[in-house]
Amino acid sequence: MKLKIKDKWLDYWAINKKWITLFCEENNDWYDTSDNGKRPPAKLILGIVTALELELSEYLETFLYLNSDEDAIIQALGLDFDPDVELKKLEDIRKTSPAQITQSSPSYTSPLDDFRKQILNSNNQI
Repeated sequence: MKLKIKDKWLDYWAINKKWITLFCEENNDWYDTSDNGKRPPAKLILGIVTALELELSEYLETFLYLNSDEDAIIQALGLDFDPDVELKKLEDIRKTSPAQITQSSPSYTSPLDDFRKQILNSNNQI
């Protein structure tokens, strides 16, 4: 489930980056990540991923009873990364070895890969 959530978050970020970035900059609400980047606040990410992955909403209440620190939940879900850095890594991997990704990593064989690529290319042209 973690890979599915990560993929959905990255898809959402790629499509909605402009407004999320504006929101975070206007509110000075960026958080440092374990990859030395920055990410939006945990509450925003959790709201988005629970809307995108309905199965997660079934577990989130339990997670919050166990640990109400939303940043810890972001880490446990594998979402404590800079989405721009992660998208760049994925793009670099696709450029250097697309066949290897298709064979070894099911999370990168999403039907949304072409869509992601189009979004990344359009964002790079802005």
